[in-house]
Amino acid sequence: KARLEDLKTQPIDFLLIPNSRGHYQRSNAFVPLRAIRACRFNNPKENFSHLKPFFESILHDQLSFSGIPDSRFDPAELLFCLEGLLLCDQDAVEATLFDRVLNVLSEKQDTNAHWRPNRPFIASPTGYVVLPISVEGANSLMRSVKVMDEERTFDLFASKAAPLLRRFWSWLVAQSVRFEMGGKDCVGLHSEHVNEPDQIHLWDTSQV
Repeated sequence: KARLEDLKTQPIDFLLIPNSRGHYQRSNAFVPLRAIRACRFNNPKENFSHLKPFFESILHDQLSFSGIPDSRFDPAELLFCLEGLLLCDQDAVEATLFDRVLNVLSEKQDTNAHWRPNRPFIASPTGYVVLPISVEGANSLMRSVKVMDEERTFDLFASKAAPLLRRFWSWLVAQSVRFEMGGKDCVGLHSEHVNEPDQIHLWDTSQV
């Protein structure tokens, strides 16, 4: 709770501290976005305009990376920054910028239907990493579309994003896990970062 309060006035860099195990939170958009959403849950009018440059800078970096083969482009990071920027300053995301993000995501689905995250939000010097899961990016996209379409009556972004989300959903269905345990049928999903046919991750399943 204290760190969420600090986020209202301090730059995001204060989040980048090691925990008791020496694991560092990385400078990406996932953790700040979750923190802002937690604060907004308690106070929808909370102002985070001072964090706008953080999300805006990484958003444009990711758009630049998207056009470079074998670059550091991370579609999930792009989506988290898009939502974060909308939460900080909705007017900062124009229709042309939102269209460009959707076009990039559409192009990337030609080779990766689920926009797999590759930038960890926790890492250690010995190589331990924790990455977001792709459905968190898809959910972020849906929330961003909702914000953009709130005051629109035509040419809705929901109609433009629908084909991308349908393809993502098809991938999710194919990844579903079904097995029997203790005489009960189990159905769910697990992180795309592992490949265990008899394992369900509750967080991934709940997000889906």
